[in-house]
Amino acid sequence: MALNFEKTERFPANAKVSEVFVERTPFAVSMRDAVQLRGFRYRVRNGGNKRNHLPVLCIPSDLGNAMEFDRFARQLLMQENGPTALYSVSLRGRGGSDAGSVATYSPLIAAEDIISVCDALNVHEVALLANAGGALPALLMAPKRPALIEKLILNDAAPERDDVGIARVRTLAKNHTPAKTLEDAIQREKDMLGSMFPAFGEPDWREKVEAAWHDGEKLTAEPAYDAALARYFDSMNFEDRQPLLWDEFKIFAARPVMALRGEKSQLITQRIIDKMRDICPTLLERVVAGQGHFPLLTKDDLAVEIAAFLHS
Repeated sequence: MALNFEKTERFPANAKVSEVFVERTPFAVSMRDAVQLRGFRYRVRNGGNKRNHLPVLCIPSDLGNAMEFDRFARQLLMQENGPTALYSVSLRGRGGSDAGSVATYSPLIAAEDIISVCDALNVHEVALLANAGGALPALLMAPKRPALIEKLILNDAAPERDDVGIARVRTLAKNHTPAKTLEDAIQREKDMLGSMFPAFGEPDWREKVEAAWHDGEKLTAEPAYDAALARYFDSMNFEDRQPLLWDEFKIFAARPVMALRGEKSQLITQRIIDKMRDICPTLLERVVAGQGHFPLLTKDDLAVEIAAFLHS
């Protein structure tokens, strides 16, 4: 797999300690079929010796991209006990990554792509953080490369999603027409999801929507994903049972797992969390107050708590 790193940017990690900073470096990896996936590597410099050296790998939501984690990545690396490195990747048809054929937009192909990215980056053990539907390829990776994921963090994600909740979310989405501008998208997001995110202020809505309209280099004139990808998800028959990945989750029975669940989430229920704990008794659950599906990681000191989990 061909790997290319691009120009590095630097962000001060602590205004009072000028020698500490976070580097963000874009990268691109070519898959076997020549599709190029893009993402970011974040590294902290001069961050002290209390850090966790297990890198974090972030997988975005169904239609999300690597920018979903941009502000969170810098927050996490700013923690004194945070990791030394974090990688986020945009899957096929998202963000700055190439579009693929519709046949390659499956979670199984995504799992194989993520493994290829890790191989190209020479990363062999990670703490994996998946937002929402990013959990599907994350869990499918486990039997293919059992030693790769040492710790797992699922953000309003699980081996199963509630069927009733999915039906409600799809009904809600179908009643809203696509936005024509970024500002329109922010307002529509508030109108559609306001009751599920009572903790959100204006900056939170903007952060959430701008990530979806960013291709890794700039804000775009429309959401940053392939229209065929959206049609792929729309064509799925949600009257059928949703994918169940409990067998894959059993691989994590004796590994550290953290489950974040939005208090207002309709997709991840307490029943599902309890079933996860039956398999993984040490599972750490964190209910995120005032947020639905899926919680914004830059709020409520979640970066502090995730750093502590990674360091434990």
